[in-house]
Amino acid sequence: MFKNHMWRLTPVMLMLVFLSGCLGEENLTALDPKGEAAQWIYDNMIISLIIMTFVSIVVFAIFFIIVVKFRRKEGDDELPKQVHGNTAMEITWTVIPVILLIILFIPTVTGTFEFHVDADPAEHEDSVYINVTGHQYWWQFDYEEGFTAGQEVYIPVGERVIFELNAEDVIHSFWVPALGGK
Repeated sequence: MFKNHMWRLTPVMLMLVFLSGCLGEENLTALDPKGEAAQWIYDNMIISLIIMTFVSIVVFAIFFIIVVKFRRKEGDDELPKQVHGNTAMEITWTVIPVILLIILFIPTVTGTFEFHVDADPAEHEDSVYINVTGHQYWWQFDYEEGFTAGQEVYIPVGERVIFELNAEDVIHSFWVPALGGK
């Protein structure tokens, strides 16, 4: 009896396995922005999510309407009339994605220029400098005051922070999710 119903339990078991990875997280910091750049990334992510949801709903609705409307009827063995091209439809499905890309392009480009920072240290003398060294399995944070921390970065609230990145052994990718992108 259990073997016959196993196919029904498999999706539920897979869902539980995938969702169990989220149980230990108290705070997904990429979704809890703490800085201007992180908030900008989050806002762009929400705009993208809304657009993707809208497009998915429209595509699935059209798909199911077409599947139901044009399904093969019993006793109808003739091939349907063959149609070649529909200029209005082709223009529509070309223009709509271009409009959606423009909607995503404008905030992305404006934000990129807004958050661009020159690397000239003379312009940012009042900033807090943190020397970050990537080791093979951990991060070392050296502060100007002589303080050193491993694995956890401590930054003052409301201060501009500049990270100087170095690698001890291999190429590393440094990311503080609550503050912004890599």
